[in-house]
Amino acid sequence: MTVADTDGSGRRALIREAMRNGLDAVEVGEDGRTLTVTFLGKAPHGLRPENVRIDGGRRITGIEALEIAVEREEDPELDDRLVVVLDRAGDFSPYRLSVVETDPYGRPGTEPFPGFDQRYFSAEFSFRPNCPTPFDCADGGDDGAGRLPDAFRPAAPVIDYTARDYDTLRQVVLDRLRLTTPEWVERNPADLGTTLVELLAYTADQISYQQDAVATEAYLDTARRRVSVRRHVRLIDYPMHDGCTARAFVALSVVAELTLLPGTFRFAAVDHRTPPATAGRYPHGPRDRPELGAVLDDRELAVLAERGALEVFEPVVRDAPLRLLPRHNAIGLWTWGGEVRGLPKGATAATLTDGWADEECGQRELALAPGDLLLFEEIKGPRTGTPGDQDPTHRQVVRLTSVTPAVDQLVGQPVLEVAWAAEDALAFPLRLSTRGGRDCAPVADVSVARGNVVLVDHGRTLDGGGDDGDVPETVTVPPVPAVLASCDPPAFGCWDGGHGGNAVGRLVNDLIDRAEGGRELSPDDVRRLFTAVGEEAAERAGIGLESAGPRAAGAPPGGSRGGWCRARRTRRPRRCGRCWRSRCTRGSCRASGRCWAGRRSSRRCRSRSRGSSRPGRRSGWRRSRIGCGSGCWSCGAAPATTTGWTRPRSPN
Repeated sequence: MTVADTDGSGRRALIREAMRNGLDAVEVGEDGRTLTVTFLGKAPHGLRPENVRIDGGRRITGIEALEIAVEREEDPELDDRLVVVLDRAGDFSPYRLSVVETDPYGRPGTEPFPGFDQRYFSAEFSFRPNCPTPFDCADGGDDGAGRLPDAFRPAAPVIDYTARDYDTLRQVVLDRLRLTTPEWVERNPADLGTTLVELLAYTADQISYQQDAVATEAYLDTARRRVSVRRHVRLIDYPMHDGCTARAFVALSVVAELTLLPGTFRFAAVDHRTPPATAGRYPHGPRDRPELGAVLDDRELAVLAERGALEVFEPVVRDAPLRLLPRHNAIGLWTWGGEVRGLPKGATAATLTDGWADEECGQRELALAPGDLLLFEEIKGPRTGTPGDQDPTHRQVVRLTSVTPAVDQLVGQPVLEVAWAAEDALAFPLRLSTRGGRDCAPVADVSVARGNVVLVDHGRTLDGGGDDGDVPETVTVPPVPAVLASCDPPAFGCWDGGHGGNAVGRLVNDLIDRAEGGRELSPDDVRRLFTAVGEEAAERAGIGLESAGPRAAGAPPGGSRGGWCRARRTRRPRRCGRCWRSRCTRGSCRASGRCWAGRRSSRRCRSRSRGSSRPGRRSGWRRSRIGCGSGCWSCGAAPATTTGWTRPRSPN
């Protein structure tokens, strides 16, 4: 977007008025070795071949000037010319001719020749100016097709090599069918031909995706999946980290010079909207936003953090102080007298407007250095030139690699030449000046540069040394390494190998058969069950051991569950489940409350049973509510009521 003035009212006119010099144009002769250089005014005296430098070229480089001759015009309105004879002709790539001073060894240097403007001491040219391509020139054929108008030229076949998705592939197949089978015009999705076309397009789309994915993930430069990159770098024994937190650039504005010490500042992104979860506790609407200043203390941060409306960012470089200057708030870009109206896309250099900080012109205002961050931002509309009409996406941060102080000798303005790496090249064209308003007047400073920029990342460091009592996060590491599981058969269940059987299953089935036969489990059986399935599992099933002390004292077993008389209906002789007698007379049996004497004899147990069938069970179990109205004199249990599952036995 470098625009040169053509009406003579720009920098060229200022150069002529200041009686300075420069290069206007470079023409190449027919032989390819003779160059005619036109000056902006009269040619200087003392030019030699060593003052002419030729740069550029791709295949042919290092061209030198052998002879020069100055052609001076007597008319003061006409410009002088310089004829340069080269040692050889160049290729068709761009070259640059510069009029410079010689170095201490008598070779062409880099500084402009005395009296030449720093912007016009060089000019670009090409050894084949009429060729549209920088590589080669194509000669027209003898058939005369190149002289025909575009409307009469034969149409070239259209081949779409980008047909790699479903819609494009489907359209390519349909276009091909229109040529091979024009009689088939059915496009109904239910038609068999349309179904085959869509199936073919779908299959081709899947194959194309697989090809692209395999080719993309096969190389480190093009891999997009993190697992692919991790696998690539693992081949060279590089442990890949898990990434970093979110990062952002913060541009600061200050009114006076300020230096922030490391660890004494952080940045906060505040959300003024009230979250739904805290709407009742903090009834702040969109019009009741808290008044926050540019600087917040820890107490205000704590309040905002409690509301959940705060995100903390800290500088990435935490061990260096941050120096902020008012002159770096907004830095103008020098346009060299309105000649440079913008920076093109991909630019890696720019000129900043500088100033003198003292009257002796010894110290500059800008204090930028290589490694600093610089933000280019569009602050006015490039079409209208009014604030608020700018494109918010036209903002980019670059890291400076070169900073060179200079002076525009034409007007005596100090400037600063800055450059950055090709990786940070501008991703968009940046406008510097335009015309706007009703009178289409020139508008300057469409874009500015900002120097008080700091790189921050999301998160807050918890070091335990703050006033808010934050402590660092601790992670407990096992003191011993993990122990691998044993290969022995499991203690519960069947072993995968099928050897040894299921001892636990046999024990449980044996105990169930013993209980269904009317025999009570012995303490040894209960202990064996504890060892096999665990004490907690057995207690959940209602099986446990009780001490002899509560039984001797006549207390009910199990605390509040005592005093229950479990009667069982059976045709066998009514006997006690503990002493196996038809009439229970043992004090221990009466105290335990587990007398299983029959309920048909009123002398034994005056309990009543009401039951209903249990749904979903075919084993004959029913739910019974058993209660002793006035107590069971056979077992000495207190009146109580319980609900359990009983199974009536068949007569035998």
